Amino acid sequence: FVSDGHAIDGPSRIVKFTKDGTFIKAFGTNGYGPGQLRQPHALNIDPATGHVYVADRINSRIVIFDQDGKYLHRWTQFGMPSDIVFDAQGNIYVADTGNHTIRKITSAGVVTTLAGSPCRTGSTDGTGSAAMFCNPYGVAVDSSGNIYVADSGHNTIHNITSVACMRFWPRRP
Repeated sequence: FVSDGHAIDGPSRIVKFTKDGTFIKAFGTNGYGPGQLRQPHALNIDPATGHVYVADRINSRIVIFDQDGKYLHRWTQFGMPSDIVFDAQGNIYVADTGNHTIRKITSAGVVTTLAGSPCRTGSTDGTGSAAMFCNPYGVAVDSSGNIYVADSGHNTIHNITSVACMRFWPRRP
């Protein structure tokens, strides 16, 4: 699967290919309604269900499709999500760039703010809302459950643990 439509007025679709690169199908159209997308930015596949989760950047939401492109659900409490990953427990982490936060969606579908504070920018290490980012753009989870955040506004990488959010790759002078 590939998100196709980084430009605001681009095709705004998800394209499915075989492992050898043969086109299978495309789904999603440019728009605001269910199953429509505006600048799909990142996607990931739920390892448990195979569902396709799309960071629909301009529509400020996460949209879920099945493998055939059937619209299933959406979460709308985001501000320009840029990246989405799963951990081994089925939790989802979203780099919510527009809100300067990292969001967590539990396997039960509950959305919370893991780190950062909506609409507050900065570059501060800390736990929960005490941590501050400026345009977190990427998020990753390792096999130990550590969460890494690429803070594009400060050119730093943060490591979020259960104890704190710590900067470990500072900006170069």
